[in-house]
This record gives sequence, C-alpha cells and structure tokens, in this order.
Amino acid sequence: EVEPLLRLGFEIEDRGWKGVAGTSVLRSAGAWDYYREQASILAEQGELMLSFLEHRGEKIAFEYGWISRGTYYSPKVGYDEAHARLSPGQLLRYRLFEQFFELEAVQQVDFAGPLAEATEKWVTSSYGIHRLVASVGTWNGNVLLRAYRAMRRKPSSASDRCEAQPVAETSTAACAAVS
Repeated sequence: EVEPLLRLGFEIEDRGWKGVAGTSVLRSAGAWDYYREQASILAEQGELMLSFLEHRGEKIAFEYGWISRGTYYSPKVGYDEAHARLSPGQLLRYRLFEQFFELEAVQQVDFAGPLAEATEKWVTSSYGIHRLVASVGTWNGNVLLRAYRAMRRKPSSASDRCEAQPVAETSTAACAAVS
C-alpha cells in the first residue's frame, strides 16, 4: 500500500521546481529506491507519515515524514508548481502542525537536514549538524580516526562550526552551522 502513495507524492514533487532542476527524487539516481525502502521500513514500524494537500479534488502538495518518540521528522516536501501562488507546501505544513498541536502526539519537529528558507519560517530553536564521510575502501584506519576526531571536536563559536577541518592531505570534513 505504501509504494503507490509514495510514488504519487514524489510525482507531485517532480511537478515543482525540483523536477525542473532535475533534483527531484524521481530524477535522482537511486533516490527512489532509497525512499521506497525507507518508507517500507517506517510503515512496518507504524511511524511513516505521507501527507497530501488537496485543492478542488487534486493533490497539489506532499510531505514525506515519520513520527518517532514524540518527534516528527520531515526530510521531504514538494508541491505542484502550477499552484505555487497558494504556497501549498507551507499550507500543508501549517495544517500538519495544527493537527500535531491538537493531538499532542508530537512535541517537536525536526526538519532532518540543514536549515533552508522554507523551514526557517517554522523554527523556534536549532542545533549544529555535521557531515562525516568514511570509506571502507583503500583509506587506512589512521585517516578515518583523524576524521572522526576532527568532527568530534566541540566548536567554540558559530564561526568555528562552519570552518572546514582538514583530516587528510586530499580530503576535508566540513560542518554546517544551523542557527
């Protein structure tokens, strides 16, 4: 039951600016398989939320997310560009938050990624995020350990959080401040 609804949602995303830019899930190699598998696992656990906004019987916005331990995670939202003047993605999110407030099942929302213009409007607090890339190929353990240590260091200021930390002569690990 999950796959047809998931495909419908990502078709809506593809009709928006992400489709035009070639970055929608359906146009990104491997992304559809990733989200389909993740959605199946989340559905089995009873945590998946696929939300749609309808206008005159037509689905015009979609949000992919899940609820776990009182937190709603929202990594993907998309809308049909033909209805952009209605701000369908923002309206869908507003309606979801109304329901969360009424049901008291969700204590917080995590947008599951870097702060963006669309999510910034809803934020009441933020936290730093980091990216660490590790190879299981030809890198030796010393390089991986240095990468881990560089990422593990606690930044002392917002500017430190955004500075790239060298971890090897040919690679860097970077962090992004979300504040």
